[in-house]
Amino acid sequence: MFDIAYKNVHHYRHTVHLYLDAIWMMSCRKRKARSSMYNWLALQMNIPKKDAHVSKFTRAQCREAIKILRPRYIQLFGKDLVYERKVKSKMRLQVTGSEIFETAHILPKRSENYDGLYSRTYKLRVIVEGPQIGDYNMVIPQEELKEAILSIIPDHKYICYKDDPLSSEIRDVLTKNNVPYLDVPFMPVAENLIKYLKDELDKYLKDELGYNNLEIVEMELSSVDGSYSTKLIK
Repeated sequence: MFDIAYKNVHHYRHTVHLYLDAIWMMSCRKRKARSSMYNWLALQMNIPKKDAHVSKFTRAQCREAIKILRPRYIQLFGKDLVYERKVKSKMRLQVTGSEIFETAHILPKRSENYDGLYSRTYKLRVIVEGPQIGDYNMVIPQEELKEAILSIIPDHKYICYKDDPLSSEIRDVLTKNNVPYLDVPFMPVAENLIKYLKDELDKYLKDELGYNNLEIVEMELSSVDGSYSTKLIK
């Protein structure tokens, strides 16, 4: 049965309108049907036609109108009215951090004019989402997010693709000269690199900083000048 235990008369009036509007809107001659519907309701409630305005109804009159309109509504639609009250949406808290880093890698040649060697200056932007925690009610302190990002970016490191023979040769030279590099099992294009960084950041936030309720909802790897970017979104 339809619940009409509302807090105030405005809720009752709203319900009466829902029943009335749904019923007269079923008619093909809507303008005449609306007037006729109100006249019919005034007759059923034994009130003057001039008083048959829902905005004037008392709580008791609304209850009476609902009892009259409900059977007609069910007859037309085969079920009772379902009135869902609006639930206030809860805003989610997000924190953003970003860092710039430089790296280099090599890819197989695709044309005569392309040597396959890249030197990149990237900007990594991260958005995390979670509950407020701790004495200061933060999602995560900015310095901790900065620490996490700095720990996973390959800043001033050469990225070596394990299965590439040329990268293997370069790796040997780098090792011999104590130059830092990063070994990865994928072609070091931005689309693969950003997924790798996301997994590494997620692991660091959980394992090193203990943020089990923190979620990465967006990451963007872009050039510093903004001419291109790769985005990973939830």
